[in-house]
Amino acid sequence: MKRISSFSILQLAMGLLLVVLGYMLNEGEGFLENAPLVFCVVPGMVIIFGVLINAIEFKRDWIYPILMILCCVIGYGVVYYTRGFELNKPNLIVMTIIGALTALISTLFQLLNVMKK
Repeated sequence: MKRISSFSILQLAMGLLLVVLGYMLNEGEGFLENAPLVFCVVPGMVIIFGVLINAIEFKRDWIYPILMILCCVIGYGVVYYTRGFELNKPNLIVMTIIGALTALISTLFQLLNVMKK
């Protein structure tokens, strides 16, 4: 059985924190409807999913960030079609930036896990 690295535990904690924060903020007043789901929960779930993917060894490292960005896009689509979310130009720009940062963070954790092995 493989040992879980400290980087994976940190990545899991970060993802769980984002998910919990997003659900807590979604219940509050004064926010754009379902914005915390898009801006916190989706990246958190992608980061948690990244912990599972860290067990896979990729032959080419560039596949991992593309996979993370695709997971973000799928997550945004799920929130849009199930809960509704206002898609306008500023929201799309912020979603793109958050998706790119999520892919970057997940890729850094993946590289830390690869270097530790």
